Amino acid sequence: YQRRVREKLDEPTMAAANAHQCVHCGKRGTQRCSGCHLVWYCSKDHQRTDWSVHKQACKAGLPDDRAVAMVDRPQALGKVGLRNNGNTCYMNSMLQCLSHTPPLVEYFLSGDWQAHLNRTNVLGSGGKLAESFYEFLWAAWMGRNPVLSPRPLQMRVAQFAPEFGTFEQHDAHEFLTRLVDRLHEDLNRVVEKDLVEAPEWNGRPDLEVANEAWDGHKKRNDSWVIDKMTGQLKSTVQCSACGKVAVKFDPFSALSLPLSPPAASESQQLLVTLVRQDLSQPVRRYSVQVPGCGSARAFKDKLAGMCGIHTDRLLLCKVSKGTIVAQCNMGQMKIDSAEHEAAFHAYETVEGSFNAVIVQRVGSELTSDRPRVMSISPDLTIAEFHAALQHRSRELASAGEHGECGVCWVQPSGKTLKDLGSEGTNPGHTVASVLSMAEGKLRFVSMDWTTHDWAGCVDEVVVEDPSVQRASSMQRLKRVKGSDISMADCFELFEAAAQLDEFNTWYCPECKQHVEASQTLQVWSAPEVLVIHLKRFSFSNQFQAVFNMGSKIKARVDCPLTKFDIGPYLVPRDSDEPCQSTEYDLFAVSNHHGTMRMGHYTAFAKSGHDNQWYFLSLIHI
Repeated sequence: YQRRVREKLDEPTMAAANAHQCVHCGKRGTQRCSGCHLVWYCSKDHQRTDWSVHKQACKAGLPDDRAVAMVDRPQALGKVGLRNNGNTCYMNSMLQCLSHTPPLVEYFLSGDWQAHLNRTNVLGSGGKLAESFYEFLWAAWMGRNPVLSPRPLQMRVAQFAPEFGTFEQHDAHEFLTRLVDRLHEDLNRVVEKDLVEAPEWNGRPDLEVANEAWDGHKKRNDSWVIDKMTGQLKSTVQCSACGKVAVKFDPFSALSLPLSPPAASESQQLLVTLVRQDLSQPVRRYSVQVPGCGSARAFKDKLAGMCGIHTDRLLLCKVSKGTIVAQCNMGQMKIDSAEHEAAFHAYETVEGSFNAVIVQRVGSELTSDRPRVMSISPDLTIAEFHAALQHRSRELASAGEHGECGVCWVQPSGKTLKDLGSEGTNPGHTVASVLSMAEGKLRFVSMDWTTHDWAGCVDEVVVEDPSVQRASSMQRLKRVKGSDISMADCFELFEAAAQLDEFNTWYCPECKQHVEASQTLQVWSAPEVLVIHLKRFSFSNQFQAVFNMGSKIKARVDCPLTKFDIGPYLVPRDSDEPCQSTEYDLFAVSNHHGTMRMGHYTAFAKSGHDNQWYFLSLIHI
């Protein structure tokens, strides 16, 4: 840093800057003592405060011992302690991390920031925060005081964020976000901001929409923070009711990664097999995350958001030994994952129709482990119903004739209630009149074959949805307390689809209402300086979130110190696009010790002067 800074500042300027330091706080001095003219102060307030210590040497006309010691003391070069001004460890930790961010230090100490200072931006502080931050970095790197007080910078931040001016505990990530955002506004090169409309996706290529979104963002926000510390996320939202998909690209300055899936007591992952009415569509297996005591309605809502079928058209059942043993279609019926013998199946139905469960038998033996549900029009005649069943069986078997087939109305246990092909059944009668079907109640219809040919022809393939693989990863991450979690695991959880709850609904342009949609976030582009926020606190309900009663995940996160490649977690691009560097070196970590309600912040930082790692806790190094 010293070499790069000296290239832009001449030696006389450097020498004068090193000598003119405030003997009270160590910052750059702007005025001499009017009595002896031998010591410097950064402000009149510090001169008045220091008078009781300095007056004896001043009246005698002798050099102040502190000034002599400060001249002989080596420069701090970033290795400074920060005083605690009353529960300000959160601020000290983040300031240490920023003070060891190489591009940021070079940008400010070289003086390049002064050319970008925006004093007319109403969203900024008139350039005062940028000046105070420069004073802090100058004292931390060019000064000779081993301990600094960040109180002046804290008071400057408190002018636009009053909560940080008190002596209460705060979140370090929140402080960093507010500080960096206001620094961006103070250094914004855009003087007059025009209104920019967000681009519409409408199925266009991602690259085209992403570039339009970034160009629109740069028209209103153009600073060093945007150039070096801002990336872009791809957000995909799908309506749970109509299946409408919307894609949006948003900027981000920090990537918030989850550490672990929700605890088992808070939620559970349940596998469900979806069978559609269209037999050309493959049977697909999903993994659905529902609350620990979730209802069938909540289960169906989340599945609807994943498969694009309306909730009211999904029939949720439990299947065991080739037949449906229970119907989970009532709104408040609880879903229990402890019943391992029964597998959840969801069937697509047709509105205004009755649902008949079709089972296949040869004698009394079932030929399939998965019953089918067929939506039947109430006006369908018995003859037409026979033809539809025959057609359905041929579609399933993907072959020609497979022997003779009889059709019976049976009980779930298999007992025959009525032979729908007997002479006593009029083929012209409607299905509703013969089966006495009631809406919402299942009727079991058995197709009784004379040979096993049908069973041998069936080759049903089950396709696994990506949610199953993500659920498997989540199960793997449910480790014992204190075990390690890799950064790769955190990125996998970040990319997992999340169901928006009732407090974070999305307005669907097709349904014309707010819905609980599913959302997937992916990293489209990453900045040069990547800030990763690890979400160590989890909340099982809104009450815990409001009253800060969440639990903390104390597992250690294993992050490579050098060449950490995030390329596998970026949205895939076309081969002809320019390659982006995706390898990162770790240089600073902000640590939280304690619980949600109380604790202490420290920092690890790698010095750019000697390439050594240091532990920083308030004034201790």
